Amino acid sequence: MPIIKQTESSFEPIPEGTHPARCISVISLGTQPSNNPAYRPSFKVVLGFEFPNETIEVNGEKNPMTTSQFVNAYLGSPSKPSKTHLFLKSWRGKPFTEKELAGFDLAKVCGAPCLINIVHEKKENKTYCNIASISPLMKGMTIAPQVHKSVVYEVTQGRDSVFQSLPEWTQKMIASCEEWNAQQSPESDEPQPSDNDGANVDDVAF
Repeated sequence: MPIIKQTESSFEPIPEGTHPARCISVISLGTQPSNNPAYRPSFKVVLGFEFPNETIEVNGEKNPMTTSQFVNAYLGSPSKPSKTHLFLKSWRGKPFTEKELAGFDLAKVCGAPCLINIVHEKKENKTYCNIASISPLMKGMTIAPQVHKSVVYEVTQGRDSVFQSLPEWTQKMIASCEEWNAQQSPESDEPQPSDNDGANVDDVAF
């Protein structure tokens, strides 16, 4: 799978500050246009995170709050690393090897823990949660087991059961990607199991 933008929520925002978190989803969105017309379209992926120490009640049930972050599937070059490269390097707490730079499977981050610094941005009476920085857990620090189910999706899976389980806005983005438009939207219904379902990986091994 190939290898970040703020997201809006109608729920209470995650409090500002540094929180233990875990990646729970890696969703390929395909090649999408840039918000800046000066840049070419790029292959994008949205990463989902849950925050076990911050809960929200929905339909009488408490679950960890979540947020998401968009990344481009591009690591850049050794002399000019991309924002995605720097984001992942900060998360894992170590540089990429030459072998990893030649081809890094972003699905490996699903289930991996981290520390995320959340900052708020208010626009038009709405509060947005932005990921200001990310890093590994501190030495000796533990994190609660994962609650939300892990989800890994690649656009080549088509409209399978994983696609059908995604939020409507995510489905619409995928359906508009260049890959699907070129192939008239794949219709695969075969389920694609996740290798990280329910993972509780307290060491960042990716």
